[in-house]
Order: sequence, then structure tokens, then C-alpha cells
Amino acid sequence: MKFKFIDCISVLSVVLIFIFSISATFPSSHKEVKITDWISVFINILIAYAAIKGINIARDWKKALTDGKIPEEGHKLKFDTLDKCNESIFKFLPTILEFQLPSKASDDFFDDKNTIDFFLSYHRFNRDIDNVRDSVYDIHDAIERIRFLGWDFCDDKLVEFNNINHLVDELYVLRFQLDKLMNDFFTSKGIYFKGDREFPTVRYKSDAADNADVKTILNDFFSSKERLSAFKRTLENMSSTRGLFINSLRLLTDRNGRLIDLIMPLK
Repeated sequence: MKFKFIDCISVLSVVLIFIFSISATFPSSHKEVKITDWISVFINILIAYAAIKGINIARDWKKALTDGKIPEEGHKLKFDTLDKCNESIFKFLPTILEFQLPSKASDDFFDDKNTIDFFLSYHRFNRDIDNVRDSVYDIHDAIERIRFLGWDFCDDKLVEFNNINHLVDELYVLRFQLDKLMNDFFTSKGIYFKGDREFPTVRYKSDAADNADVKTILNDFFSSKERLSAFKRTLENMSSTRGLFINSLRLLTDRNGRLIDLIMPLK
């Protein structure tokens, strides 16, 4: 922190006025006071003035930082982070997995090839949900930086953002329901499937299960009308949740709106 010449003159003037006032009020006081006491007084006044000056400079710095960073962070949120979230939710398509299913309960629908295709689609399905979740985390990071600068989502946009948080949680709940439905049956047959793998493994091992065994178990699973209906119903619920997510994100983004309609200064 640098002092201008006028600052030094101001401090010196205050000190001289202070000393003059003391001397005029108590004429004999200067006889009992050492020069080091006056130096100490001068230094204390200088420190106090520096502290006040430092507070003012810090306020000016924060205002300058906010004025310069808010447009940058706001545009990044609007045209980068929210766009990536929009891209990720459109890539997430529960119908991709639904297309792999038999139209009605059957114990011979899956052959060697479409057994592999089913689990590849399932793997992609889980990966796409993770991408949606990660893109929502990126929005959290972006808005936290904006909040640090004293701004936040406008009230109506904050409502939509909270909806998105709830909906991505709902997608994960439905995903876990789907995984449980599959694995409750598969593990009883000695096979386990995890979404981050492209093919089921032997239970308690990392070795990929035999394709012929998996095909048989998969056909057994979808031979039940109840299990097939439960699987399709969960995918339909995911599609509905995805639609609500897209609608909230569209209202939140509002690409034709102004930046001030997306974020506002905190009160």
C-alpha cells in the first residue's frame, strides 16, 4: 500500500494539531513527557490512519473485482456451464435401453449378440446419468464463485435450479431401483452387474461372466411379465423425470434473456 504526498501531510497535520492542543490545555505537560512518548503517539496515529486507509482501499478493490468478474463469470455460467448441462441431459436417453427390451415377456428373446448390446446400452445409460450429475455439479461450482462476488441466481431462476437438484437426485433413485431389480435376480444366479462395467461379472470375482450363462439368465429375467413391466415402468419414470429436468433447465437458461435476468446482486 503506497501513501501519496497528501496523505503524509494529512497525518502530520493531525499530529501537530494534537500536540498543540495538548500543550495549550496543559502547558506544563511537555516538561514531563519524553520525546519517545511523542514518537510513540505519532506512530500510533500513523498506524490508525493506515488501517482506515487500508479498509477503504480493500473496499475499492473488492468493488473493482466484482465489477470486472461478474460479467465474465455470468457469461461463463450462461453460455458454457448451462449449455454443457443441456447437452448432457439431451444425450441421456432412457429409450436407448428400452429399445433393447422384448415387447412382451419372453424366454428366448436374447441371443449372443443382443445380450452384449443390452449390457453395452446399460453401461452407456449409466455413464450418461453420471455426466448429467457432473454437469449439475459444475453449475454448483459456477454459482458459488458468483456468490463469492456478492451475486446469486434471480429468485425465479433459483427455484428452477433447486428443481434441477431434486430431479437429478430422482434420476439416481430410479437408477438404483433398476440396478436392484436386475441384481436381486442376477445375484441369485451367481452373476453380478455393475453399471460402470460393460458386462456382468461372476459374483465375488472380477472375471467377466460367460456370455452363454448371461444370455440364459437375461432371458429368464425377462420371461416374467412382472419383472419386464417393472423394468419398463422405471424407464418410463426416468423419461418423465428427464422431461421435467429439461423444462426447468430451459427456464433457467433462457438464452434470449439478459444476464441480469439470470443473476442479481445479493441483498
